[in-house]
This record gives sequence, C-alpha cells and structure tokens, in this order.
Amino acid sequence: MRELQKLLVKGTKSDNPQAWDIRSTQVFIGPPTRRIEDARFAPMPPGRIGRLLVLLQMMSRGLLSQPLLSVSPWFERRRPEYQDSLLGVSTKGDWDNWILFFCQDIEESCEDALLRVKRLVNVRQRYRSLLDEHRYSGLSVQTAMYLIGQPTVTASMLKRRFGKSPSAVQHALSRLVSVGILRAYPAGRGNLYIAPDIHKVLAAPLGAAIDVSAPLMCERGE
Repeated sequence: MRELQKLLVKGTKSDNPQAWDIRSTQVFIGPPTRRIEDARFAPMPPGRIGRLLVLLQMMSRGLLSQPLLSVSPWFERRRPEYQDSLLGVSTKGDWDNWILFFCQDIEESCEDALLRVKRLVNVRQRYRSLLDEHRYSGLSVQTAMYLIGQPTVTASMLKRRFGKSPSAVQHALSRLVSVGILRAYPAGRGNLYIAPDIHKVLAAPLGAAIDVSAPLMCERGE
C-alpha cells in the first residue's frame, strides 16, 4: 500500500516523505474536550489505489488470473453518478445502489477487456503469419510475441529480456521495422520502438468499436 501510494504521488504537489506513511493517530477536529454531536461512517472512497485493491482482491479469490480488467475508465465517463453514489453511501447508507453501480462497471469493463484480448490474439496470429512469410524466426518472432504485452520497447530492454547481444537485438528490430510491425522514433542516444497495431488496441477509449479481425496497419501499408 505504501509503495503504491509513493508511486501515485511521485512528481505531484503531494510528493513528500510523509505522503506514503501510514497514519499513526486519528484525525481530530476541534479541541479534545469538544463533545461529539454527530458521528457518521465515512468509507474510504475507491480512488485509484482503492480500485486497484478491488482487482487485487479479485485475483486473490481466483476470479481473475491476470490483471486484465480496468474499472477506472468506466467510472471516469460517469463521474457525477460515481460521486453521487459514493455520497449516498456516506449520507444515507445506500450500499445497494453503490454495489449495483459498481457491478455494472465490472460487467461492461469485462466485455470491453474481452474484446481487446480477442483482437490482440488476432494480431498475434497475424504477426506470426507475416513473419513466416518472410522466413523470419528466432529473436524476431520472440520479440514480436513479446510486443503483445509490451508494445513500446528499446534495444536495451530487449537485450535484458532475452539475454542477446546488441547486434542480434538490433537485427531483430530492423526486421520488425521492415515489415511494419514496429515503428522507430528517435529517443536520446537510441530509438524507441512502438508497435502501432497493439498500441491502437490498448489506447482505444472504453466502448470503442474494435474490429477483432480487421487488417493490420502493416498489412495495409500504413
């Protein structure tokens, strides 16, 4: 939890040595002798860390084998309703509405994730066929398959990943660029390589129309 919070606030105005510490005392409002006239249960709002914990809990219960589900985009598109539902829990104890609202998010986000996974499987198969046509094998194929989960790479990343020499890595990258699987962009002393077809799937907004079997950009010569 502390490490997650540390990553979350890094580079923001909240970034300080105490930002990720666990509070050791209660929060007091008013002088210690002030009597409590009104007490209200305020649950922790499911912010980014809270939503992440939901997914980790689902994985711990065996409901997810991989963290392929993201509930945040659905909430972001319904922010007023999201905030009203949270307020209803705090002010009226309206847990039923909040749970139904959250379940709707899970359902639609699962459907969206399933569509993306199907498209990525299709992309993977097309990559393999394209490389077979050019008689590329070995590190070229390994790199192409690795791109499905990591569509942005550098030569040094692949060298560490596969334990290959710089020349072997560069040769594989050049092959993937030549067939359109990767695009190279100058970045410092080297290049940053991006797989546009995979990036397009992952960056598409929630609910976007994703054609599972559409031709790849590299197949269309784009």
